[in-house]
Amino acid sequence: MLVSSTINPSVHSSIQLIVLHHGGERILVPVDQYAKFSDLLAFAVEQWNLKSQDLMIETDELDICAGKSVQIHETSWTGVKNIVGNVHIRTTRPYRPSNSSQNTESAEEDEVEKQMRPASQKSDYCTVSSGSSRNEVTPKQNEGSQHLGSRGDNLNLFNDITSKERVPSSVVREEKQTVPTEAMSNSKTTNSVASTSNADGSSLRGPHMDQIRNKTIPNPISEKPSGSSIATTSSNRSGNSGISISNRAPELNRAAVPTETTEVSDRVLIIIEAPGYTDEARGFRIRREHTIQTVLKGASKALGLDYSRATLLMVVDDEDEEDEMKTVKCNSTDTMASLGIEDNQRFMIMISRDSEEEEDEDSN
Repeated sequence: MLVSSTINPSVHSSIQLIVLHHGGERILVPVDQYAKFSDLLAFAVEQWNLKSQDLMIETDELDICAGKSVQIHETSWTGVKNIVGNVHIRTTRPYRPSNSSQNTESAEEDEVEKQMRPASQKSDYCTVSSGSSRNEVTPKQNEGSQHLGSRGDNLNLFNDITSKERVPSSVVREEKQTVPTEAMSNSKTTNSVASTSNADGSSLRGPHMDQIRNKTIPNPISEKPSGSSIATTSSNRSGNSGISISNRAPELNRAAVPTETTEVSDRVLIIIEAPGYTDEARGFRIRREHTIQTVLKGASKALGLDYSRATLLMVVDDEDEEDEMKTVKCNSTDTMASLGIEDNQRFMIMISRDSEEEEDEDSN
């Protein structure tokens, strides 16, 4: 409608104007004779970051409304756009400013949840089997993917296969045939040198050793000497551990091979288990600035657990001879960076029992 000035009421605007209301905000916008109902919706969507399917247009400035708000239908917009001065944008969902911190936290939780879902063949994330299959290690076939392992017990790596399926040994042999015959013969001499290395971890030297290491040993994920497994590492409970260079090449002592330093990534690879509620442990990458609360919410959604009863525990010591595990309760406001979390860190989700479950258990 045409508007006039409060300073000089005799002066009117030359174009039609309306005031759009939404979430306590008011915006004066022009309405020409060609303005459509869809144009009004598009403006509201762009201005307040809304979804058009959730919007309703209302006004209370018609005499037939009797002072009450009425929804404007798309077909009636052309008849009322020039006679109303105030139009209210309503949403079927509660209004949230686009720059609120709550939206940011929700986006982070969705990111964690997506990473926890079963990965496709092109994904860098993988599902980790827990339980009796932890001592078996199979290589992940995706090129450039990260190797996953845990402290103490080895976790089985999968690439869209079930926990009962193993990668054929022929596939493993094809991947390992990268060392020439000359390098294999040189590795025998190098292995004898490694067996006589000092206990203080002195490095092996020589061009042949560098050639073998560059071709066969991938960059380690974690620098901790905790027995973390990589795709070509074989390990068992007796304590024998080594890196297989080829089918006939001898094993090299991993402690004697110098490791290469890598830049710290902004993401960290962690493993989350929920004993008693799921048969799988999920491995996924999260940002170091994510809080424990954000990780727990995303993991609970992905695993189908009740977040209100969930608590995240960090494993600080692996199982010993008595099958006991030491854990520490995490503060919800702590971040991965403040806790100093490194790759392959294990976490457990503990679900507290409600009063009804305790009463049922007592009655039994």
